Amino acid sequence: MKLTKRQAVVLDALKEFYEREKIMPTTRELAARLGCAQNAINSHLNELNRKGYIRRTPQKARAIVLVDENELATA
Repeated sequence: MKLTKRQAVVLDALKEFYEREKIMPTTRELAARLGCAQNAINSHLNELNRKGYIRRTPQKARAIVLVDENELATA
């Protein structure tokens, strides 16, 4: 599924944060980095999860898993 521009920005920020810190960011950290509200970040993460770009465990701060691009291509 195709991403909106903002969803792509959020996904890139997730990847960059993980590469730099070796852990996934919290929604608060993402919101601060991207200059938007945590509710907006949650909405984008929910859509990324629904579209299959990430896997997310609700109620956990850093429970985001990036889906491998090869895995995504076969979905």
